[in-house]
Amino acid sequence: MDEELEPERRLWGAVVLQAFADATSNIPKHRRGNEVQIRATARRWLISDRWDFYKVCEMAGISPDDVREFARKLKSDGWRRSRQFRK
Repeated sequence: MDEELEPERRLWGAVVLQAFADATSNIPKHRRGNEVQIRATARRWLISDRWDFYKVCEMAGISPDDVREFARKLKSDGWRRSRQFRK
């Protein structure tokens, strides 16, 4: 049964990873537009108590508390990516 859920877990895990990528993105001044809004929305979502945040984490098979804790650490560091997180 877990093997049947694996593609969906990976998909929802990718949603969480994309939120972190959006939240920590460096937006060049010449490209600022809705990218700033996307970044702000991702940052709020990662530290939120919204039902969809919990649902996405559940579908990804990851702890929302762990995700939020990591997001809060990034926030306290000015949303700068650590070397381990960079693409």
